[in-house]
Amino acid sequence: TNVAAIVAGVTMFFAVLALSPLLAHMPRAILAGVVIAAVIQLIDIRSITDLFSLSRMDGTIAIVTGMSALLLRP
Repeated sequence: TNVAAIVAGVTMFFAVLALSPLLAHMPRAILAGVVIAAVIQLIDIRSITDLFSLSRMDGTIAIVTGMSALLLRP
């Protein structure tokens, strides 16, 4: 529900606010590993293979778009 999302957001805000002094001294490699571990679950390989089976062009576009998002920084 909307109330649960608001409570979760406020809780996360205060958790990050309280834990930021502890995370300031942590090496960036560890923080990057945590981010990569969280993001790797968002990549759906099965849907990309399904795109390739439907249309080779759509699969190629999906791969190029994903790789450009990872390699090109704003």
